Amino acid sequence: VAYGTFANGGKRYAPQLAAALVENGDTVVRRYAPRVLGAVDVPKKFSDPVIEGLTGVVQNGNGTAAPAFRGFPFAQFPVWGKTGTIQKAGKQPAASFAGVITIDGKQKVVVAYLEQAGY
Repeated sequence: VAYGTFANGGKRYAPQLAAALVENGDTVVRRYAPRVLGAVDVPKKFSDPVIEGLTGVVQNGNGTAAPAFRGFPFAQFPVWGKTGTIQKAGKQPAASFAGVITIDGKQKVVVAYLEQAGY
């Protein structure tokens, strides 16, 4: 929700797992409209530098997600985000990534969580 709110310039939507229910591959049975829950003031003077930094995480050669995105078509699908590790005593760390990708002019939040994947 936080990444989506940030990407939308402050508009906060309810999390949603589906845009539509489709039958037989092409018949839309039901559409699920996005629900706006509220808004937060996110001035561009604050958001732009943060998005620039999060873009560097995936596109800069020193970014922590850069190896995973090597060869990715950023010009076609802009992405920004943040990696993370979750440590649990006696286990390999879990790896995570949360970010935003633009597809067909619409920003979508993406999250990956890999249990015991290491660093």
